[in-house]
Order: sequence, then structure tokens, then C-alpha cells
Amino acid sequence: MKLNTLKLKNFKGIKALDMEPQGQDMIIGGENATGKTTVADAFMWLLFGKDSRNRKDFEIKTLDSEGQPIHGLDHEVEAELDLEDGRTIALKKTYREQWTKKRGSAEATFSGHTIDHHIDGVPVKQKEYDAAIGKIAPEEAFRLLTDPRHFNENLHWEKRRKILLDVCGDVPDEEVIASDERLAKIPEIKGERTIEDQRKVIAEKRKEIQQDLERIPVRIDEVTTNAPDTSSLTDPETLKNQEEDVKTTIAGMQEQISRTNSGGEVAEKTKQLNEIESQLLALRNKEQEGQGKKVIEAQKELYAAQDQRSKLASQLTNAQKTAEYNKKNIADLERKIEAKREEWIQEDARQPEAEKGSCPTCGRPYEEGQAEKGRESFNQDKARNLEKISKDGKALKKEITALQEEVARQEQQAADTQQKIAEVDEEIEEHKAKTEEARGQMSEPTSTPEYKELLRQKTEIEAAIEEARSESRGGIENLKAEIRKLEEDLAEIQAQQQRWQQTDKVRARTEELKEQERELSKNYERLEQDLFLTEEFMRSKVKLLDERINSRFELARFKLFEQYISGGLEETCETTYQGIPYGRALNNGARINIGLDIIKTLAEYHNFRAPIFIDNAEAVTRIIPMEGNQIITLVVTDEPELTVTAV
Repeated sequence: MKLNTLKLKNFKGIKALDMEPQGQDMIIGGENATGKTTVADAFMWLLFGKDSRNRKDFEIKTLDSEGQPIHGLDHEVEAELDLEDGRTIALKKTYREQWTKKRGSAEATFSGHTIDHHIDGVPVKQKEYDAAIGKIAPEEAFRLLTDPRHFNENLHWEKRRKILLDVCGDVPDEEVIASDERLAKIPEIKGERTIEDQRKVIAEKRKEIQQDLERIPVRIDEVTTNAPDTSSLTDPETLKNQEEDVKTTIAGMQEQISRTNSGGEVAEKTKQLNEIESQLLALRNKEQEGQGKKVIEAQKELYAAQDQRSKLASQLTNAQKTAEYNKKNIADLERKIEAKREEWIQEDARQPEAEKGSCPTCGRPYEEGQAEKGRESFNQDKARNLEKISKDGKALKKEITALQEEVARQEQQAADTQQKIAEVDEEIEEHKAKTEEARGQMSEPTSTPEYKELLRQKTEIEAAIEEARSESRGGIENLKAEIRKLEEDLAEIQAQQQRWQQTDKVRARTEELKEQERELSKNYERLEQDLFLTEEFMRSKVKLLDERINSRFELARFKLFEQYISGGLEETCETTYQGIPYGRALNNGARINIGLDIIKTLAEYHNFRAPIFIDNAEAVTRIIPMEGNQIITLVVTDEPELTVTAV
């Protein structure tokens, strides 16, 4: 692309400027603030609506001596461009104020701005205008190719890095791995992730393991602090033997007590006693078998009478409750009859409104015959109401009469039921007497000689058992006392064993924590090795990437990774020249040539060359050759006004 003409009118203080480079290089000179940069701003605004510093919000209007915009002026920029496909295109933008006269107001008021767009003299909408510019070159690519400072001063380092990788090509992981046999394990290390993501994962895991390793000594200290003191304890093997000996001795003594209680004369006499008690029970059962039948029969009759009384009592309660309920209903109905009586009296006393001589609603006097009709209608309505009240009262009276009859029937039923209950109560008393009489006739078989003999034998055997037990009781008590002492010894032995067991648990837990520590250390070492290999991978990639990218540029070099003292690498993108970083110690002249060098490579990549505006070009003693590009240099000179010179 070449710039043939560029015209400014009232743009940022330049009232009028006509340039006709016709595709040739140009030098625009003048003192500071004469408008050199304004030319570059105008060209970029014409294309993209922004100034040369990529700002949308900048002052386009011409200002007065007090710094205020001069109203009523149109601000125009137009240019004619030769395109690389051989076409010529004319572009024009007009920025003007919009004034609106409100209804009822004699003066127009400022209401905003409008921008008119023209292509080849034809008015178009902004969308069409932007689309036409976009076909020539995308905005970002155009800025990269027309402003030597844009790449290094306006773009974030991540954006600069992406552009370099897009233009020069990234180095595939396979190529990096193939460059060094030590990197053969890299695919296994990174898996499906990128190297950068896997390094983050490794770093996070390493951090977690480091934290766990720091906590293990604290846990071991906590466990060992709670361990019991075993210095005064008997060794575990001796305690085990002592426990078995004491338990064996206690078991022998308990068996001896059991033999004493159950063995010898006591056992024999107890057997005889059980046999005699069985014979006594058999005699009692045989004697009482017939007598018990009479008692059962008497009880059956008693239970039947008691059941009948319970049913009668329930019937009595129901009759009494129903009667009370109906009495309450009668009282409610009588109150309703009284209310109807009062209603009838009030209705009977009601007089027609026609007697008053005028309408109660509107107050107008009744016309002839109208009052008579009103009285007839009133009397008919009153008669109907009185008849209805009387009918309702009679219905209530009839309902009361029915309820009164029901109450009388229920009260009679209650009286009859009470009479029956009294009769059943007498029967119950008779059956109770018969039952007691049958029980009284039952007798113990103590009067028979056989029963008396068995009782005598029982008494003798019980006395013999008590005598035998008394003789052995003293020996049993001595054995029990010895057992209690041995149980105390056993408790002490078991307490020491528990302390040894607790010590074993502490030892086992400590060993478990140490094993965890060893395992964590192995994992940490493995992660360290993996991290080292990924760093070696990154270093190899840096070397290959530096060679690939830097070979595409004549002057510019790029630092794509930052290496830390710890050995780690972090992505970056910093332009350098002869080792000097662009953003720190590099002079303006070198910065401009570095920017032009970058434009060269980017122009080849995009296959597009645009006019290049070099601001502050006086800082460059020699501008590097730019084949195929139209160069417009902005130079500070002693001229008080803007000068334009074709080269």
C-alpha cells in the first residue's frame, strides 16, 4: 500500500494541510507542537478511528487560545491509497458537531457529534466503511506494519510472544525431545498435559509433600510424648507367665469351693430332700383336684353375672347422656321460638312508607294512586313474612315435642336399666358367696398319715444339710479371702501389661510415620527429578526456539524465557538489541531501527506492506533500508511551521 494524497482540515489544530507524496517517501518537519504527530494521528483515525497511540478517546477538534473547542467547524481527513492489488481507493471521514433546536426554543443547542464516511466519494455507513478497511488489512496487522513502536510499546508481552510464535513457528515437543536423549522420559512425565501445565502440577504436589514431611516429626513427637514410662515395669514375658500362674491358682480354689458346696453328705441329703418335696406336691395336687372343679363352676356363674352388669351399666350411661343432650337441644329450640315470637311482633308493628307521603329514597312526593299501590304491596309482603314466621315457629314447636317424647323414653329406659342392675347386683353377691364356700371346702392333705410322715422326714433332712454346711463354711470363707488377694495381684499384672501394649502401639505408630516419611521422601525425590527433566526440556526448547525466531530478524533478538536463580523458567517476551533490553537502556534511534526490523519480518509473513510513520526520526542517524515500504519520517527541525518534503 502506498499513500498518494493526505488532506487535513481543522484536525487537532491543523486548519488545512495537503500532502501529495504519490507513493514516495516523505519528511515532515517542524518545531515541537507544530503538528507532526498529528499527521500520523489523522492517518490512523481515517482508517481505524484511533490515534497513533491506539486511543479512541482523543481530542480531534481545533482548540482556541484558552484550550476550549471551537464550535461550528467540520473536521476532515481524506486520503487516496494505491493498494497492492493495483486498485486505488479514496477514503474520507468528516467529524462534525450536531446542533438541535428544541420545540419552543429560538436557539439550537449542542447535542453530540456525527461522523460521515465516504469511499471513492460515495457516502457509506460506518459498517460498510469498516468492512472495506478490513479487506485491505486487519487493524492489528496494519498497526504492526505502520508503526515501529507499536509491537514493543503498545502490546502486552503475551501478545508479542504469540505473534512471534505465529510468524516464526513454535518448536514441537517431539523435536525438542529428539534433540536430547535425556528427555526421552518427557512424554511419560507430562501425559496428556502440556509441559507448562505438568510443571504446575508437579510443583503443587511437591509443595503438598513438603508440607506433609514437615508435619511428620511433629506427629512423632506427639505420639512419643504420650508413651508410658516402662523403666519400672516387669518384662512382658515374665508378666505373661505370672498371669497364667495366678489364673490357674484362682481356678483351682474356685473348683474346691464348688466341690465343697456340692459334694459329700450335703449332695446326698439335698437329693433326698428334692424327692420328698416331689412326693408332697403330688399328694396336694391329687387331693385338691376334685375340690377345684366346684370352685371353677362357681366362678363361671360369678363372671357371667359381672359381665351382664357391665353391659347394663353401659346402656344406662348411654341413655342418660342421650337424654341430657336432647334436653340441651330443647333449650336451644325454645330460644329460637322466643326469637321468632319477637320477630313476629316487630313485623306486625311495621307500617308502610307510603303513609309518609313522599318517597323515602328520592324524597319526591308520591303521585296520585302511587301511595295506594305502595300500601297494597307493603301489606302483601307483610302478610307473607308473618305467615313464614308462624310456619317456622310451628316447625320448631313440633321438633321440641318430638325431642321431649324421646327424652321421656330415654329416662324410662334408664330407670328400667337401674332396676335390672340392682337385681344383677343381688345375683353377683350370691355367686360370690358360693365361690367362697367352694374354696372353704378345699383342705390341705395334712391329715393323712402318709403326708405327715413325709413332712417329718423333710424337717430331719433340712437340719442335717444345715449342719454339714456349717462345718465347711469356715474353709470356704478362707478360700474366698485368698482368691480376692490373688485377683488384686492379677489386676496389677494386667495393668502393667496394658502399659506395655500402649508402648507397643506407640512404637508401631512411630514406625508407621517413619515409613510414611521415607515414602514421601522417595516421591519428593522423584518429583524433583521430573521437574529437573521438564526444566531441561524447557531449556532445550528455549535454545531451539531462540535459534528459530532470532534467525528471522537482522537486529532484533527476543528473550522468551526468564530463568530464576532456583533454576526455574517462566515464559516472557522481551525484545533486546546487542543484549540491551528494549524497555530499559536502549536509545530512541535503536528502538526505531529495531521496530523497523520487526516490521520487515511481519510484512513478509502477512505479505502486505503499509506506509510507515517514524516519529522522532531525528533520533536516528541511519534508518535501515525498508524495501517496498513508503517511509514517512516525522522530524523535529527549527522550522516554526510544518514542512512537508518529498524524498
